[in-house]
Formats: sequence, C-alpha cells, structure tokens
Amino acid sequence: MNEVSTPATEAATVSVSGLKRVFPARSGPLVVLDDLSFELAPGDGLSIVGPSGCGKSTLLHILGTLDRPDEGTVEIGGQNPFQLSDTELSHFRNRNIGFVFQDHYLLPQLNVGENLLVPTLAAGEKASLNSEASIERAKQLLEWVGLQDRVDHFPGELSGGERQRVAFARSLILQPGLLLCDEPTGNLDPETAKSIGDLLIKIQKEQGATLIVVTHSMSLAERFDRRGYMENGRLRIE
Repeated sequence: MNEVSTPATEAATVSVSGLKRVFPARSGPLVVLDDLSFELAPGDGLSIVGPSGCGKSTLLHILGTLDRPDEGTVEIGGQNPFQLSDTELSHFRNRNIGFVFQDHYLLPQLNVGENLLVPTLAAGEKASLNSEASIERAKQLLEWVGLQDRVDHFPGELSGGERQRVAFARSLILQPGLLLCDEPTGNLDPETAKSIGDLLIKIQKEQGATLIVVTHSMSLAERFDRRGYMENGRLRIE
C-alpha cells in the first residue's frame, strides 16, 4: 500500500452519560443498554467486544444517531445531536460521522470512484459530486488505501477485502470527526481481516478521527489502546 498522506480531520470528543435503551418484548421490557457512561478524547481508538445480543450494535447505532436513547445524553464534538431537528440531525450525521459496516453497502451500478463521492451529494454545493476538491480527495483516499488502479472498476469486480477498503475510503470522504465500524472484518478471511485491521490502525494514526470498532475478533480488539467489554447492557472500558 502506498504511503500517501491525506488531509487530517478534526477528531471529536465523545461523551456518553446515563445511556439507556429499552425495547418492548412479549415477556416485558428488554433493557439493551443500561446506564452507560464513558468519554473518549479526540483521536482515541476504542474496540468493543461482547456476546451477541449484548447491545454493541445498538450502542453504535445511537452514537451514529441512527437510533435514539430512551434516557441519557450523547455529545459528539460538544454537540448533543438529539437536540437537533430531523433535517439538522441528518446534516450533522453526514458531516461529522463516518460508518463502516460488516456489509460494505457499495452501490453496484456505480464504479469505485463514484461510490466514494456518494456522501458528497448530501453535503451541499461546496462538496458536490462534481466538486474538484471532492474528486481530488477521493483520488487521494483511493491511493491511500492502495486502490488507485480500481477507480473505474465496479464493486462486483473487486474482492471482499477491496470492497471493504473502498467502504473505508468512502467513510472518510467528508473528513468526519467520528468513525464507527460494526464488525468490519466479519466477512473476511484471516489474512484479509488482518490487512483491514492494519488499515484501521492506520486510520486512527494518520486520519485523526475518533474511532470506535465493534467486533467479535479478539485479535483485532487487542490492537487498540482502549478496549471495552459489553455484557448485559453494561460497558466496561480498560
């Protein structure tokens, strides 16, 4: 992978206090998150492990403003996004939070370069699909993840690891202060998973975003300076 520097982002402080999320169930209310509180300094990297169903993905969805807590507060970069209107919240999410999921969610009808630029469509005229600055950043990011020769390829022409690298590059196109990853190596073979783990560490060190990774892989989790374990809706961070 080529050593190419891309513009660093301004990492976000993440502050969570008294977070609670409850879902209705036939047997009674199901408490998925139970009084979670923690804080990450700008540029921190945190991995979270725990058994299936313990609330890891629910926490990530709330931090990503895709779900709302029943109690407690979340602040990202000093802003409580749940105090915003729906339109303001959508804009906040697009500009401040990057997502990488187990499935890459690339659009099959678009080539790699076009997929990278999709988030810019919702970011306004200054970061539009035809913006020279956005196109240049997309080129830099593809070179940074070692896929500069795949810019005109379609997702179906890429390996699983290559598609995941494109997803990482896409998540960084608007230089978010917070990057959330949900099982980013879950569908990959061990060798490819290791290379994606290398990329995650590289993102934290060189891109500057505050990084939270939910994973079942202990080998990936142990590569982060801060590690969390979730069980019964509670989070313990080392």
